[in-house]
Amino acid sequence: RGALYAAVVGALDDAVSEQPSLLVLDDLHWADEGSLQLLEVVAAHLPGIAATVIGTYRDAEVPAGSVLTRLGSGADRLELRGLDEGGVRVLLDSHVGAERARELAARVRRLTAGNPFLVVQLGRLVRESGGIDGHVLPTGARDLLEQRLAALASRHRGVLEAASVLGSPFDAVDLERVVGGSGGIVEAALAAAARLRVIERAPGTGAWAFVHDLFRQAAIDAADPETVAELHRRAAATLDERGAEPAVVAAHLLQGGPAVNLEAAAWS
Repeated sequence: RGALYAAVVGALDDAVSEQPSLLVLDDLHWADEGSLQLLEVVAAHLPGIAATVIGTYRDAEVPAGSVLTRLGSGADRLELRGLDEGGVRVLLDSHVGAERARELAARVRRLTAGNPFLVVQLGRLVRESGGIDGHVLPTGARDLLEQRLAALASRHRGVLEAASVLGSPFDAVDLERVVGGSGGIVEAALAAAARLRVIERAPGTGAWAFVHDLFRQAAIDAADPETVAELHRRAAATLDERGAEPAVVAAHLLQGGPAVNLEAAAWS
């Protein structure tokens, strides 16, 4: 392996000897450990080579102890945030036109948190289907959301499903009551989902919120419908006990199944 690494470094040195070069490596979170170890060796030799390497990766999808973590700690890092509403509007413009982009920018920003890939996916959905409501997300968007959620342990998925039913933002105490488990399980699930950038602390409130609403919807869509209905009934009881607005309680009752629709009508 040492000979292979030396050969790669030598080949790179030869390739850039006449002209400084830029090497871009995309989606490093999908690279195997052997490839990352090779990159680590190359990185150690970069000060003596006329080359700059830029690597991109999703830090939420990097396992603990990965070589990529070491590489990131020794490099100049730039953390990318989601597009603001203006950036979302510009990106949508190329898919749906300027007027429709202005109409949709605020909502798409809220749904996607400005994730460029998801913004493009929703732009394509609008272009092909005429709108967002009532339409299935494109395969690429569904795959991305489901892949992130699939990284959660099954016991944590159940907690996240309950959170998605409560809505965004949601209170951890309410979530514990809806789940009916120990606070430790809920706390561990929230920590795991936060590490994956599925949820985050809502600014200034102490509550939790989904990073973007598409994650919340994906969690609901992946759950068993009977489970979702039961969670809505539990959410209604929990929110009723703490004095939530009648309309909020009624909304959960309406989605709790036919057996509670009459009760929902009394609340609404």
